[in-house]
Amino acid sequence: MSLRLQFLDLPPELILQCLAHLPFTDLSSCLKCSSRRIRAIIMGSVLIKYRAEQEGAGVEENLILTSNSVILDCLRSLQSQESNWLDFTPTSRHVVSVDFEATGLYDLTSSIFLVGDTADPMTSLCTAIRYMHTPPAPDEPQWSRIDAGQCIIDFGTALEEHDLIAMVTDTPHANDPQMRSIDIKLLQFSTGRPHPLAMQPTLHIHHASMSVGRPGISIEVVDQTLAISLLYWGNELRNLDALYLYNWKSGILRLGPTRVYSTGLIFLSTEMLIVPNALEECLDVFRIPSDEAKAPHQIHSFLLPSLYDEDTTILSFQSRSEPNPRESINHPSRTKFAPRLSEAIILFTFEASHRVLESTEHLFVLDRGLFTGARLVSIAHDAWSTPAPIRIFDFNAARVEFQRKRGSGPIEGEHATVCVKDAIELPNWQTHLDTFREPVQSHLPYLEITSKELFDFDAVMINDESIIGAKFDQRFVESLEVLRFGADPPASGSNSP
Repeated sequence: MSLRLQFLDLPPELILQCLAHLPFTDLSSCLKCSSRRIRAIIMGSVLIKYRAEQEGAGVEENLILTSNSVILDCLRSLQSQESNWLDFTPTSRHVVSVDFEATGLYDLTSSIFLVGDTADPMTSLCTAIRYMHTPPAPDEPQWSRIDAGQCIIDFGTALEEHDLIAMVTDTPHANDPQMRSIDIKLLQFSTGRPHPLAMQPTLHIHHASMSVGRPGISIEVVDQTLAISLLYWGNELRNLDALYLYNWKSGILRLGPTRVYSTGLIFLSTEMLIVPNALEECLDVFRIPSDEAKAPHQIHSFLLPSLYDEDTTILSFQSRSEPNPRESINHPSRTKFAPRLSEAIILFTFEASHRVLESTEHLFVLDRGLFTGARLVSIAHDAWSTPAPIRIFDFNAARVEFQRKRGSGPIEGEHATVCVKDAIELPNWQTHLDTFREPVQSHLPYLEITSKELFDFDAVMINDESIIGAKFDQRFVESLEVLRFGADPPASGSNSP
């Protein structure tokens, strides 16, 4: 007579293997069962604790950097990093020397800061891109350079997915000096050479008269789609303002020119794009079918709350979201823990004007996954003139709930004050301008972490592990300071982008 082996008869390490990767809802059910053995295995598992810490922090581990690490060390590293952010305690601070003629063109990825470089300080025309790693390896140069050999007016990147930098260039027309050619150069970031996956390393957008000036650009690359919008502020006809969608690998133009009225492009997914629309006061949604036989097209518009009256207008409307959706990571960054795509938020900024009152700038935040809830913030005009604390808005739901358990009011730490901002209706006096006809209500609570130290940066940016403060000389980057909150220094000789 054979004996049936029961689940609890298995060795504890096999039981753990069966449980360790279950969804947390299932693990919660297991904890509620009457088996003390299962409960002890779950509660004593470092792997499950590490998974729970990642879930709460809204991050994913970079397996290139953690594959040879002990799980307990990874858990402690993540806990340390989360504590550093919450308490505003950088693990390192260093000032970066800008020993070249930098322009006002810059961007920040998960672990790289990029800025334009000009060969002629008299013209300030950007002809190359300099970049540095915000967690630098000890044996690498501070700045590296990618030369375009042409005037660069903007650029976009898809470093982790494709090792790609797309430079938008402005060159005189070969046969007509009164015209300019707007093109996109597709380069491999790691080599600075034409990208090997691009069948057409240069994409021609259009020709424009020199008299209309250079356009404002928004450019994003997700999967095989390159989206670019151009707005010519100096052109009264505005007939060149347009959105274009390319398959950057094949060079095929899939959509465009399609009229747009604002800068800013947001990919909700690899097949869904949002474009702000200041004229019609809405967010236009475009579907990009994976089947290239089907053309991309607009499928919906999300209306903003109604403006106060016909004399209230939106002057500008911009947006940003990180990280972008992606199908794969082929060139991981240097950060040990990267934000989870499903946790991404979208920032929209707009400037509203009234015929009587001065214009005001506003910020609202949307959960990219749910696309619901908004928080409207008005920025006082004099906030830019004096040193001020850095404020971090943390929309991670687990950290918000953790902070609520610590207390209902602000918690004072050595380096920062932390408090929960719940869903509220903003009072009329807080907006300084009757922008909307009805009160705008938020359903997206967040943590507000306010540093005790005051800073006089002109701009502040944030990536996976660092805060980068920039100071400008007029319109150009003069100096940088990196406040790093990551738990561990980058490995020497790391070749990640």
